[in-house]
Amino acid sequence: MPKKYGVKEKDLVVTYVANLILTGKLRSGDRLDRNEIAEDLGISRVPVQEAVVQLEHDGIVSTRYHRGAFLHRFDDGVLREHYELYGVLNGIAAGRAAPHGHAARHPPRGARPPGRGHPRAAPRGACPRGRPAGGPPNLPPSGGRPPPRRPPPPPPDGNAELHTTLRALTTGLRNTRDSRGFHETAWQYRQAVTDAHAGPRLQAAIHAAQTFIPRSFWAAHLDAPAALLGQYQAETAAITGRDPEAARAACATAADLMGRIMCSELVRRGVLEGPVAFEMS
Repeated sequence: MPKKYGVKEKDLVVTYVANLILTGKLRSGDRLDRNEIAEDLGISRVPVQEAVVQLEHDGIVSTRYHRGAFLHRFDDGVLREHYELYGVLNGIAAGRAAPHGHAARHPPRGARPPGRGHPRAAPRGACPRGRPAGGPPNLPPSGGRPPPRRPPPPPPDGNAELHTTLRALTTGLRNTRDSRGFHETAWQYRQAVTDAHAGPRLQAAIHAAQTFIPRSFWAAHLDAPAALLGQYQAETAAITGRDPEAARAACATAADLMGRIMCSELVRRGVLEGPVAFEMS
């Protein structure tokens, strides 16, 4: 296999093993042949071992002392659970992108908010500001009523750029006619939300949850049903409308739909057993 520059060899191995599972070439309980994988990919055993460690951490394989690495149970329940977790993790980032009201702007510790500071005490014998020495106090206009205070302007919206990006990507999803273009745009959408509102730990968890969501598999084998487009539209409306609960719900519903589509596709291919849970459009 030709070398892919810009991609870690460990990630190549993870994707390769995931494709073996999704095509039925690896079944529950099968042993991973590390030498064969290294030979097929044209790499050393080091990145293969690194990939095995990651796959074990993600609950896909288990290693046995002096016996090797074996594939864990893989069935429709495991796959649906995988997508459910993916939806929850994406929902965390999407919920952060749709805060109630304006984004919080915390002042530095010890600093007073604007308009809330205490005036410095005047020196003894000095007149209060705005009152001449020995004269009567300044009276407010309009018969002694103080002028109404203007409310402070709202803080700038830190999500405005993200909202613009998501609206543009949603329009691209709606106008895309082929499966590959749809899923590539959907991947950009997901990445935009993750980059903006997921920290390093959450990003790592989302990346690990994408093991059974390989981009090449979706683009080459699965259609882009109208129902999936509707979930992206719902998520965009929730984020721009500042509704975190609706944003999380849209992510969960989309992930559940993706899981049903994937399970149905694998049943058709004979990789999984069971009824077809979703009919492709």
